[in-house]
Parts: sequence; C-alpha cells; structure tokens
Amino acid sequence: MTTASQQRCVHCKSLYIYHPSFYGGGEENYPYNHHDFCSDCYKVVREALEKVPVKHERKFVHADKYTREQIVQHQEERCKTNFAMRRVFPCLIDMTGNTRHMIVCELMPDGEWYKAEWWTHCPDTVEITKEIWVSLNRHL
Repeated sequence: MTTASQQRCVHCKSLYIYHPSFYGGGEENYPYNHHDFCSDCYKVVREALEKVPVKHERKFVHADKYTREQIVQHQEERCKTNFAMRRVFPCLIDMTGNTRHMIVCELMPDGEWYKAEWWTHCPDTVEITKEIWVSLNRHL
C-alpha cells in the first residue's frame, strides 16, 4: 500500500504530492521525494549539500551505567504515561524461528541513548551500548 499526501513546498510554496513510501520503490528511484520540499527545490538542496562534508558519525560504545532491565523498564514506564516515540531497530529471527535478537533503545534519565541487545535463547548474555557522536575530522 502506498500513502500519498498533498504538500506545499516550504520554499516555493508550490503544491506537490509527497509519497513517504517512495511509490512502493526505494529512495534510489525517487531521490527528490521529500516531506518539506517539492522535487525541484529538494534537488537544489541536495546538490548544495553535496559540497558540504559530513562532520560527525554516530557510534555505539560499550556502557555499564544501566542494565537491560532498567532500559526496558524505563521505556515501558515512559510509554505508559504519554504518547512516546521509540527508536526501532529491526529484530533478527533465526532460521528455525525459535529465537529472536532483541534490541531496545531508550533515552535514559541522564539524557543519553542506550541500547540493550540480546538473543532470546541466551537472555543472560546482554550487550549494553551508549550512543555517541564522533567527529570525523576530515581535512580536505
């Protein structure tokens, strides 16, 4: 199913159709499909930004400030009290369908994002990581 909505470009104010699902295809087939800009304006934006190098990269590093239980509990409590956005990571399922790779990512009270990962067949083996942004320090 494809969803489409009529939008007004934030720059030129033209009406255009935005397809969040890329007409059922991928971004590579529709590179100028954007929720804020018509295709003409977004093409100009992308061409301008191609000249600007990426300066930071997201990484997850080992952390031990919180446990899996604390991360999961914090997410459950936060989602009970208000409509909350969640970071969703795709879940892996083994070929037999007997075990799943679970991933829970949550913004914790210290203002940082933490991720807990484990397989359901060995729930005591948990990897806890914290999101950081690293400078790429590229000298052109």
